[in-house]
Amino acid sequence: GGGLTAGLTLLARDRAYPSICFQMPLYPMINDGNNTPSANEITEGMVWNQKTNDFGWKCYLGDLHGQDDVPFYAAPARAEDYSNLPYTYTCVGQLDPFRDETISYVTKLAQAGVDVEFHLYPGAYHGFEVLNPQSEKAQQVVKEYVNAIKVGFDRVKVGFEQVEEIK
Repeated sequence: GGGLTAGLTLLARDRAYPSICFQMPLYPMINDGNNTPSANEITEGMVWNQKTNDFGWKCYLGDLHGQDDVPFYAAPARAEDYSNLPYTYTCVGQLDPFRDETISYVTKLAQAGVDVEFHLYPGAYHGFEVLNPQSEKAQQVVKEYVNAIKVGFDRVKVGFEQVEEIK
């Protein structure tokens, strides 16, 4: 879902509709190359790994899998322009094959002037907060998710108030 969130946000920006003011792509699957250092570290086992990721991309992209002309809306790591995207909250675990593509995405967003909040969780694997919800770390992360949503809505509220003032 995180990759779909990032792709949809790019598409909405380019079509100028709908207006998206906050995105929250959690440990997003955005690099169809599946060849980052973290993808190469986690090749088997775990909840998600390089093999399951490759299978996911094959299912998602079909005949486009492995091709050079994959649209960046489908694989947002291929985008060249990250400007004019909304405030972004994202996170990833240290032991997630998406770690490096998420770090790259966050870096590109920040370089494009997008406000970003990012968390890298040491010792965490893909989906850890769902699979072990009673852990202290999972409870902390869920609180951070809720806070990020509040911040996103607060930013929307401020934007609406500014529009009303202009009228």
